[in-house]
Amino acid sequence: MTSFYLDVYLTNLYRYNLKFNLSEGYEANRLKLFEIDEPLLHATFKRKINRFLVELNIGKNLVLAHLRNSGRLEDLLVSNAKTLLKRAHKTEKRKTLYDVIAVWHGNS
Repeated sequence: MTSFYLDVYLTNLYRYNLKFNLSEGYEANRLKLFEIDEPLLHATFKRKINRFLVELNIGKNLVLAHLRNSGRLEDLLVSNAKTLLKRAHKTEKRKTLYDVIAVWHGNS
């Protein structure tokens, strides 16, 4: 199971009305966003083919993946950006084996 967290920094306290407890340490100041029970794959972004289709490298293999966000995402989808994929559920109409579920931004 993979958990995704939002790290709560002092600058976010007032914006999101969050409580920060310095005595409980780092883990106490994280908000769990969601969990995924499936294994995830790391991939490297190569190019966006159309609104919903991207080309990625998993190791040395070139794969296609579905991108649910149809926006441009120009600040995230840059060459060699690290991404996380999950295997898609097979259907007759499905054209790709994977879904993009996360993209790293900068050094995050």
